[in-house]
Amino acid sequence: MRASSYLRYMLVWFALVNGAFAGLGLILVVLCHGRGASSGEIGTAQALGSAGTVLGALACEPLTAGLTGARLLTTSSWLLVAGAAAMAVPGPAPLTGLAYAGALFLTPAVNVVFQHHLVRAVPDTLTGRISSTMMTAARSLNWFILVGAGAWPTGAARCSRS
Repeated sequence: MRASSYLRYMLVWFALVNGAFAGLGLILVVLCHGRGASSGEIGTAQALGSAGTVLGALACEPLTAGLTGARLLTTSSWLLVAGAAAMAVPGPAPLTGLAYAGALFLTPAVNVVFQHHLVRAVPDTLTGRISSTMMTAARSLNWFILVGAGAWPTGAARCSRS
C-alpha cells in the first residue's frame, strides 16, 4: 500500500464513497418517508436504486472498454454528487429512487477497474491483504456517516411537513 499512490488514493476513495452510499441509502428512506411515501413506495425507491447498480454491472464491459479508469472514477464521483443533489429535490419516491440509481450506476465499473489493476500490479501473495485492507477502509466510515445521515434528514423531513 505504501509503495503505490494509486492504492493509497483508492483506499481513501473507497472509504469516502462507501460511507456516502451507506448514508444515501438511509437518507433515501428518511426523505421518502418525510415526503409522505408509503412503505411500498419506499421499497420501490430502494429497488430502483438497486436496479441502478444491476444495470451498471450489465454495462461494465462497454464502460470499461470505452473509458479509462481515471475517467470512470471521476465520472462516478460526479454521478454520486449529482444523484445526491437530485435526491434532495422534492418529488415522488420513485423519482428519488431513480436519482439514487444514478448515483450508484458506475460503481460496478469502478470496482472492475480496481480489481483489474490489483490482478495486474499486485503480487499474488499480497492480493488478499490489499483486498482486506480495502474492504476495511470501505466500511470504516459507514458508522460515522450513518450517524450524520440519520440526524440530518430527520430535521429536514420535519420542516417539509410543516
